[in-house]
Order: sequence, then C-alpha cells, then structure tokens
Amino acid sequence: MLFRSTLRDQVEQNQHLLLSILPDSAASRFQQGTKAMAEDHAYVSVLFARIEGWEEFSQSLPPEEAMRLLKELTGSLEATGERLGMEKLQTVGTTYLAVNGLARPGSDHEQQTVAAAVAMQKVMGSFNQAHQANLLLEIEIGRAHV
Repeated sequence: MLFRSTLRDQVEQNQHLLLSILPDSAASRFQQGTKAMAEDHAYVSVLFARIEGWEEFSQSLPPEEAMRLLKELTGSLEATGERLGMEKLQTVGTTYLAVNGLARPGSDHEQQTVAAAVAMQKVMGSFNQAHQANLLLEIEIGRAHV
C-alpha cells in the first residue's frame, strides 16, 4: 500500500514538472510516446511586459509586503494573459514574457494578444488605484517565426 501511494505521488510530481516546462499540447504528445516534438509555425505573437516604477514604490514597504504585492500583481497579470490565450514563458521579478499561437496555431492570436495587453493595462490601473501607486506597465508586442 505504501509503495502505491509513493508511486502515485511520484507520478503526480512528474506530471506537474512536465506541465511546468512544456505547453499542454506538447506534454500530452510526449506522454503518448511521440519522439519528434518539433513543430513549425508560420509565426506566433510575443508579448513582453515590464512593470516600471516598482523599485521606487516598494522602497517604502517592508520587504515581505513588497514581495506579497509583487506576487499579487504579477499573478493577476499572468491570469489575465492566460484567460485571453497567452502562454506564459517566464515571469522574473517585474517582467513577464508570453506567446500566443503556439498551442493553437492558426487562431486569431494577434487580436487576442492585443486584447491581453489592454486587459493587463486595466489590471495595472486597478492595482495603482487600490495601492495609491503610480506604476506603469510597458508592453511590447511582436511576431516571431518558430
């Protein structure tokens, strides 16, 4: 019994790790035994966002509060992007990098990416209002062949 529980826990950990490094579609193909994982896409939309002014804003806060607020803000930005079709590649500190059109090629990813950028600006505005901050969200959108 203990062996099964440990094995089940290990399988769940492996699944979580796999999903943390691969898009869902690629993880699924990998689990089904697909050897060739490379795909060719005409292009995808890339969104890079950077929170400007965080250092100045956070200087007046205790470190734990600054980290909690940064996690809250970046989590909201990530959730907004995901809701609008963005696939997060990386969030480091005050920067966020995501793509759209990779897991669902041929979709209207350009429009979704612009919609995500607009929605993320609204998230930033709400955060600023709630915390009497004056942060800016600088967003760059581009296209890339992958």
